[in-house]
Amino acid sequence: MQNFIFVSEAPDAEMKIVDFGFARLKPSENQLMQTPCYTLAYAPPEILKQTYNHDTGYDESCDLWSLGVILVRLVVYASSVGQTLSVL
Repeated sequence: MQNFIFVSEAPDAEMKIVDFGFARLKPSENQLMQTPCYTLAYAPPEILKQTYNHDTGYDESCDLWSLGVILVRLVVYASSVGQTLSVL
């Protein structure tokens, strides 16, 4: 879970996502993104399709897939160490 930091050393410290290495501005309203930049473990199918076909694009909805993967990993990690995960 290398893309997370705790805001303090307290046992109940808030955790934040910190990796924005591939962040970019969204293109115009109807324009799809064409440059696949991803971490394989978090990559949604649309980006993988763009990587191999080069004929489709993808939009910001791919971020929801990646967020879902992160949330699943957090829940699995928390349950494997016997912790309760609280989400605001």
